[in-house]
Amino acid sequence: MILFLVFVVVMALPAVWLFARTKPATSRPDLLRRFNAFTWFFVMFTGASAWIYLSQSSAQGGGPGVSPYLAIIGTVASGSGVLLLAALVRLLVFRRYR
Repeated sequence: MILFLVFVVVMALPAVWLFARTKPATSRPDLLRRFNAFTWFFVMFTGASAWIYLSQSSAQGGGPGVSPYLAIIGTVASGSGVLLLAALVRLLVFRRYR
């Protein structure tokens, strides 16, 4: 169980670190704050949606079901993907043009 928790943290850490380290110099800091708030909301929404989808598919009993461990990995992977895309948007959109 401890090894699984370490795996989940290691899987999520690069995306969080990259999102936190991309601090573009922009002339619109209020827009950047709104984008950050929207990004974190969307990360939580995506993770919750993945968790609900994967948990319900195993709870209905119609198929072989999904392990709760795989549901956790799917949740973290979807949230990390959103954070990586948001870091790319921060780098490309929120920069000061000369």
